Amino acid sequence: MKSLFRLSPGLLYLAAALGVRAQTLDVLFSFGGTNGHGSCDLVASGDGFVYGITYDGGACNYGTVFRVNTNGAYSTLGCFNGTNGANPLAGLVRGSDGCFYGTTGYGGAENHGTVFRMDTNGMLTRLASFYSTNGTYSRGSLAFGGDGCLYGATQYGGTSNHGTVFRVDTNGAYTLLASFDNNTGYPPLGSLASGNDGFLYGVADNGGTNNCGTIFRVSTDGTLNVLLSFNRTNGAYPRSGLVLGNDGCFYGTTDAGIPGSFGTVFRFGPNGELTTLNNLGISNGTTIYGRLTQGNDGWFYGITAKGGAGDGGTAFRMKPDGTWDTLFTFNNTNRYHTNICSSITGVVFGSDGNLYGTAPGGINGAGVIYRLNLPHIRVQPGVQFSPTEGFAFSVDGLTGHGPVILQASSDLLNWLSLLTNPPVTGTLLLQDVAATNHAFQFYRVLQQ
Repeated sequence: MKSLFRLSPGLLYLAAALGVRAQTLDVLFSFGGTNGHGSCDLVASGDGFVYGITYDGGACNYGTVFRVNTNGAYSTLGCFNGTNGANPLAGLVRGSDGCFYGTTGYGGAENHGTVFRMDTNGMLTRLASFYSTNGTYSRGSLAFGGDGCLYGATQYGGTSNHGTVFRVDTNGAYTLLASFDNNTGYPPLGSLASGNDGFLYGVADNGGTNNCGTIFRVSTDGTLNVLLSFNRTNGAYPRSGLVLGNDGCFYGTTDAGIPGSFGTVFRFGPNGELTTLNNLGISNGTTIYGRLTQGNDGWFYGITAKGGAGDGGTAFRMKPDGTWDTLFTFNNTNRYHTNICSSITGVVFGSDGNLYGTAPGGINGAGVIYRLNLPHIRVQPGVQFSPTEGFAFSVDGLTGHGPVILQASSDLLNWLSLLTNPPVTGTLLLQDVAATNHAFQFYRVLQQ
């Protein structure tokens, strides 16, 4: 673990927190049917809760919308009744109006699914219905475009019944933008991602030049362009959607790759260049269903459904250059009894800096909400610069790691080791008495 600080009298800057390794997994809630069953991706919100959606369960057994706080307090906010939708397959997105928006796989006017809104009081309202002509079976989260409208994709429907891209405004006005065929790739899986250029980007699981799937771009007026066809050597069958990194590139995953590979993680640049960052294998995990999530540290975080010790899946993080770090290995052998289980969704960061996700299994066999606890470095409240004692700050979450080394630098180039502590558990107080002679000082903590 590496963390970088700049301290000066009265000021503290936390520049980065790197090399963090998950310590424990806590099951916050086990679904039980009446409160939902089979959860999709979670979404974090600024109110301290994470919000989610279940495929079925609830009052009508058509699914629920829920929220849970960082302590595991769970509330069912709304239930689907068929008219407003049934059996949602994708996560929620939150609009600037404070409402949540999403899609369902079934229900609505012709039982082909709906686009819905949930207001701040938990009221679920159908905005639009899918039909066989405009698209059916939406399984990716919606994305907001620069025009304030919602954009999404369906797996079926359209002119070739290979899926569609659609737009719907927050009042429910629905527009079919584009239809997919074998040349463009089909079907569009995962969620669309809004690019910095105003276009929407996504992946199709099959079709294209090599019948291995495509990366596509669609404009807000419906112009659809294929940007890349996978050829197996650079991956095949992308399913989890794209995420826009803070470097302006898109990141995604495929379900297959070169012989011996169990999929890939890739970067797609603004000029159309594709770079394979990682070939997945049994040791680091296989089969990524959920989208990647980029943390404040620049790393991408995700979940594999299989692989790792016991083939129960892994939680991982990856640098934009492909450097891989396995954070946690799930136990899939007795998941229905231990609540520790493999996951088929991604993870999100909660307000406490930990990772939250959902997975099948649990004591009721209906799925769980879990938290992956990450160690955090923080300044101990009340500890300030002292003319005689220098700087003092604390490091939390050190269980299970080796010695802690405190280093200092005045130029970020030359580092001086100030002290080395033996393996510790809990909180460690670190001090630099020599800091009294410096106008400012950079610090980093390395944990072996």
